[in-house]
Amino acid sequence: MQKILFCWELGEDYGYLGKALALARAFADEPAEFYVASKDLSATCHLDWPTNVKFIQAPIWLRSNPQALKASSFAEILLYKGYDSYPHLKLLTDAWLAIFNSISPDVILFDYSPTALLAAAGLRTPKIIVSNPYLTPAPGTSAINLIPSAYFDAAKATEIHQWVIKVINSVRQDYGVAPITTIGDLFIADATFLSGFSATDYFNTYRSNPVYCGSALGVSIGNQAPVWRPGLSQKLLAYLKHRDSRSGAILKILAAMQARALCFYSDCKPEDIEQFSNTSIEVSNTPLDFAKAYDEAATIICHGGQGVVNEALYRGIPLILAPTQAEQYFIAEKIKAMGNGIVIGKNDSYQEIEKKLFDFFSNSAIYEKARFLAEKKFNIDPHLVRQQICNSIHSFLNN
Repeated sequence: MQKILFCWELGEDYGYLGKALALARAFADEPAEFYVASKDLSATCHLDWPTNVKFIQAPIWLRSNPQALKASSFAEILLYKGYDSYPHLKLLTDAWLAIFNSISPDVILFDYSPTALLAAAGLRTPKIIVSNPYLTPAPGTSAINLIPSAYFDAAKATEIHQWVIKVINSVRQDYGVAPITTIGDLFIADATFLSGFSATDYFNTYRSNPVYCGSALGVSIGNQAPVWRPGLSQKLLAYLKHRDSRSGAILKILAAMQARALCFYSDCKPEDIEQFSNTSIEVSNTPLDFAKAYDEAATIICHGGQGVVNEALYRGIPLILAPTQAEQYFIAEKIKAMGNGIVIGKNDSYQEIEKKLFDFFSNSAIYEKARFLAEKKFNIDPHLVRQQICNSIHSFLNN
């Protein structure tokens, strides 16, 4: 029986497992075993997996570093994830090799898994990147600033880049593979598929012939049927995190407006749900069936994660974004500039958020612009792209 291994090593939230689930379902009726080496095994229990899927804990670097949240280049991100020294990195790559040797996969898929890619560099097993473009630097790129709005110390970034490359090449030498010269060279694979669109790819000017997948790599993360309460607006769909203070403010303002909103309020407590029990807002801490919800939603409110944003762009649904990290800020500013969404800033007051929401809902042009861009700029058929990815996997399985 043929074996496919999906690797997820860095990052948070359901988007990574959503890609794994979409691909696992595509191979559910075939004589193949689908393995998922997951950074977070606890998150897998919320999803409805095919019976041919098996799970493994991915090797990850657990030592925390407060500087990691301020990393301004990809090499600096890796520096805090075990790439600070040869012994640390070798432990991680050897752990990945143990997984590869145990499973003996016929194809390996990688989503934000640079260490797994490094460990597989000496293997003849076909390697396919199926990931987020922001987390997949283009081959040949080095110390590029990932946070344009913040001060970038180019000299420091270059020094970190050189050190991390030195550590990486020490490991590559052990595995008998040629050294690399840039951090982007870690992401050389037999095929690369990137979620989203060229317009939202931070590295689009550095890539040659990329395959953008639009919303094809997303999948519904829950089974709870979407049910909106009666209200005075079109249906609004929200995916917000409780730990962000703006989330509660947004929901309270929507309730005061009697907006007809349905929200997956991640990690919220029962009392957070109870406060909206007598309002037009339906709040849940259980993942929703987003695939069905997208069909009915007129507006989407979220932090700017790729999965939700890609669906909104493809479907022509305008966005209200409250970004929490660098990639989300980049995407949010792109969408704001295109005219099919607004951004709620991290330091916006309650009154500022309230005004932005009122202005948004009274602006019909933003809905027209979202539909126009969906037709002209974001018209990538997810079914055709998903088939293209499956065909690529099959071509390697059949060789």
